[in-house]
Amino acid sequence: MKIPEDFNELTQAAFHVAKEAGELLRSGYQTDFEIIPKEMKNDVVTSFDFASEQLILTRLKALFPKHSFLCEESGAAYHPEGSICWMIDPLDGTVNFAHHMPLFCVSIAACQGDQVLCGVIYAPILQELFIAEKGRGAFLNKKRLHVSQTSSAEAAYISTSLSFNLHLHPDHSLDIFTKMAHLGSPLRALGSTALNLAYVAAGRLDAYWSVGGSISPWDVAAGKILVEEAGGMLSQCNGETYLMEESPSLLASNGKLHPTLIPYTSL
Repeated sequence: MKIPEDFNELTQAAFHVAKEAGELLRSGYQTDFEIIPKEMKNDVVTSFDFASEQLILTRLKALFPKHSFLCEESGAAYHPEGSICWMIDPLDGTVNFAHHMPLFCVSIAACQGDQVLCGVIYAPILQELFIAEKGRGAFLNKKRLHVSQTSSAEAAYISTSLSFNLHLHPDHSLDIFTKMAHLGSPLRALGSTALNLAYVAAGRLDAYWSVGGSISPWDVAAGKILVEEAGGMLSQCNGETYLMEESPSLLASNGKLHPTLIPYTSL
C-alpha cells in the first residue's frame, strides 16, 4: 500500500503516521487490554486509544513542531505560531474495537480553520486506507473514489450515529430516525463516524447523518475532505453550512440526495 509521490508533505505525513498507528491497533486487536468507562453511558476508551494518540502526536510534532493539534483523548495543544491544526482521532470506533469488531479506524486530517487540507482514514483490520488532498481527489488503496449516483431517497443506503446519552442531547435523534425509517431505506449504524464518511465517499453508502452531539471535529475532518473530493456534499442536518468546531449535526450525501434528506433530518 503506497502513496503517490506527488502528494504534498502534509498528506505524506498523515499517510505514514496513520499506517503506523493502525498497525499498533492491529497488534492489540482481540488481545487483553484495559477498557475505561467515559462519562457518557456505554462510551469507553481503551489503553490502545492512548497509545495510538501518543504515537501520532510524537511523530507529527517531530515533523511539524509549530503546528497545533486537536485530539480526542488529550484535547487541544495549541502553538500560537502554527497556522495548521491537526485533527486526530487515534481510534474511531472504540466500542467496536473493545468488542472485537473490525469496524474501527485511525483518522488524521490537517486543517486551516474550517478548510481541510488533507485527510487519511485507515481501517487496519480491513486493510483499507482512504486518502484525500484538497484539489487532488479521494482514493481508497490508490483507486480514485466517486460518490454514488443514487437519486431516490427510498432506494438509498443510509447510515447514522446516535448519541450515547439522549437525555443530555435530546435533539430528536429518535424522531429523526423514525422519519428516516418511514422512507423504507436500509438504515445502518456502523459505530464509526469516520468510516461512515469514508463509505459515503466510496459510494458504499449514499448518505450519513448524525445529531444529538455525538460527533466531534476529530471524527469528521478527514471524512469531510474525502466526501467533498469524491464529489459529495456536507452540511448541518438543517442544510446550513457545516462548521467543524461549532455544528451540532452533520448530513453527508452524494449531493443528489441532499435536498430530499434535509426535511427528514431536521425538525
